[in-house]
Amino acid sequence: ALVVSTSAIMPVCDTVRLVDAMNRMLGTPVVEACRGGPRGGGARLSKAGHGLVANYRAIEQAAQQAALPRLAGLLGRAKGCPPD
Repeated sequence: ALVVSTSAIMPVCDTVRLVDAMNRMLGTPVVEACRGGPRGGGARLSKAGHGLVANYRAIEQAAQQAALPRLAGLLGRAKGCPPD
């Protein structure tokens, strides 16, 4: 959880709670503990965690694509407005 916490700038205790909640909702661990290494271990995404991230990224991309026409319309209108 520390690696996730560091990259997302989130307190470790919040990260642990979030990971626990996702584990319960999915019924399988999304993060696995790793032993060893220079810092004594850490965490990495499990197969389920990788699937979760892949699905999130696909949803994110679909939302961006769906928003493009509306954003273009807003930008078109904004170009006709005088600056503040």
